[in-house]
Amino acid sequence: MKASSKRVLSLLASAVFILIAIVSFVNFVQPEYQAAQKLRGELAAKTNLYNSQKEAITQVQQLVAKSKASAVESLGWALPLKEDTASIVDQLQAISQASNVSIDGLSLDYLPIVQSKKEVSSFIKGIGTLKLILKIGGDYNSIKKFVESIETNVRVMDLKVLKLIVSEKNPSQISGDLSLETYYQVK
Repeated sequence: MKASSKRVLSLLASAVFILIAIVSFVNFVQPEYQAAQKLRGELAAKTNLYNSQKEAITQVQQLVAKSKASAVESLGWALPLKEDTASIVDQLQAISQASNVSIDGLSLDYLPIVQSKKEVSSFIKGIGTLKLILKIGGDYNSIKKFVESIETNVRVMDLKVLKLIVSEKNPSQISGDLSLETYYQVK
């Protein structure tokens, strides 16, 4: 065989091998490459979903922690951790000034501590009670406003007894005894 024939045969064999490589690539590699691209897309979508869900869970956990802290703080206002008699007197004084009632006397009495049942609350060990007896004076509407303000006060106060006496000298003036109970948490 001549050298030119060998060259043509070698070029023809090379072209056949290149054609076989292209056909193999198109038939075998290209579909798998597209499947790999599709899987990469799914992985990216699932990763984004996972990250967004993780961020949402973190935000929910932060909100739950905030709400727990807020609930404990609110409970601290309504049911403080100690008797805090100065705060009670201050609240009563502010309520009496706002409702135009005079407080002529105040006595405090500590009642027995009630132990809380474990099933009821895991973070309140016991509840202490302070009994307050007030001697008050004012007109009917002022005393009514005073009692309503006590009932809607932030700190829990229960009105137990209210005795009113109308003055004979001035019928618009009323004096009376008021018995309240307020509560606190025992550590």
